[in-house]
Amino acid sequence: RTKPGGEAFHDLRKAVKAHGAQLALLRDFNLKCADARRREVDALGERLGELNDVADMRARLRTGMTGMPDDIGTKAFDRLMKSHAQGLARKAVRRADRLVRDAPRDYRREMRQVALEDAA
Repeated sequence: RTKPGGEAFHDLRKAVKAHGAQLALLRDFNLKCADARRREVDALGERLGELNDVADMRARLRTGMTGMPDDIGTKAFDRLMKSHAQGLARKAVRRADRLVRDAPRDYRREMRQVALEDAA
């Protein structure tokens, strides 16, 4: 939370992608909690990706690198994107908070149980 919004969301997106990769490794164990969590993590990653796209487009508008003619005003579009980004950020923070709060405490126990059932 000490970083500016864009950087913090970028770091969160990297952490979400890494966690998604970790969950993918657990797929072989057929853990129900890992599958549900993977869907949540993927949805959060998509939302953060969209937030990044909006930030990139707003930066392009500020620098005039949109490929649009100079005589076309972009302030209204920028305001719309800013509002959309704020909504996306609120939803992403809520979803990330829920994922952290609902983090399974011990996958190992469930993996051992699956392994024992497979061995039997």
